[in-house]
Amino acid sequence: METLKPFRGDEDEAQDPQTFLRTFNWIMRLAGVTDEGEKIEALQDYIAPWSEAQRWYDNLTTSQAASWAELAKAFNARWEPLPRAEKTPEGYQEELLALKLEESEVGTTKEVNGTKAWTHVIWAREALRLAKAANVESNVGLVRIVHKSLPKIIRKLVTQKYHTFEELTAAVKNLDIEDVQREKEDEEERKKRRRRGRSGSCISRKRPWQTLQPASNDSRCNRPPHSTRAPAQTMPNPTTRYAIQQTPRTPVGQNPLTDAQKELIRRNVNTLPHHPADTTGWRAYQTQVAQWGRTHGENTRVTEGAPFPLKPGTATICSGECYRCGTHGHTSRDCPVTPGDPMRLDPRETAWRALCGRALGPYNRTTAADVRLVDTMEQEKEDGSL
Repeated sequence: METLKPFRGDEDEAQDPQTFLRTFNWIMRLAGVTDEGEKIEALQDYIAPWSEAQRWYDNLTTSQAASWAELAKAFNARWEPLPRAEKTPEGYQEELLALKLEESEVGTTKEVNGTKAWTHVIWAREALRLAKAANVESNVGLVRIVHKSLPKIIRKLVTQKYHTFEELTAAVKNLDIEDVQREKEDEEERKKRRRRGRSGSCISRKRPWQTLQPASNDSRCNRPPHSTRAPAQTMPNPTTRYAIQQTPRTPVGQNPLTDAQKELIRRNVNTLPHHPADTTGWRAYQTQVAQWGRTHGENTRVTEGAPFPLKPGTATICSGECYRCGTHGHTSRDCPVTPGDPMRLDPRETAWRALCGRALGPYNRTTAADVRLVDTMEQEKEDGSL
């Protein structure tokens, strides 16, 4: 039989009055008490003597002392139920934006209601619940904000543009845990390499696109630049020059890409639209670059999970293009476009094109339009300009 603490009904009362009355009703049902008179009389046994509740009981009217419905009505009038503080949609929205899945938690489990579950699955379920409670299931802007707040490891595996919280949370919840743990291991390995790089030579501290610049530009090192090939020069034999251009090579100091990195690059290589070189295309490109900076940070290193927008009108990526100017007809080593020239690509785009080339090779070479540099000065001379 349930033990019920005597009800006092004064300012020192710790238990909720309505919970007390409901529990008393439940005890009476368990005891098989159905007669209202017996039930009302038994109620006094659960009221503390010389208390506010006892004085209320002693002052019951004849009708209240004879009918349980009348007694319950008088009880609720004396101890009126407090209105529940309902949370507003705005409050649920604030909780949704504050809901975080920490990088360190990814790939681990938590216990919820006696059941162990992966942290990203727990996050997905809670995020969808809050989105529905806030009535923002289809708010694309909030979906993008919450997507960007996910840990980098999760964002690399959940790369599509989602329009509803149903879509986003389903993608997170259905992630293959092996992919999550493999990506986490890869991220830890990248952090270790970066730490080793910061404590190593000055060359190892360069950003990926800096390694594409001539080594002689680095005046911080007191040793001659290291190179595994001869300096670029004009080759008298076009056949020999072509063979050199087509020889695959791995940049000095770069570790081979893992299968997971290659797969992520394959997913992301066409994520961002490559716009034509018209007014609309340039505006869209500038928006892409600005968005990239807000999402990843202006000084963030380009990685397989952070594809960089391609300059309008340049060659299709992975088409055998020069990584420095984005055109065909020469390699990055022989690029005639000098640093500072407007034709020179953003260093981050150079890094992204080089990364995709390493991972995928020139698989678009046969289908891509041929894009060449044009010497405008020579063209003007041919047209009769001075």
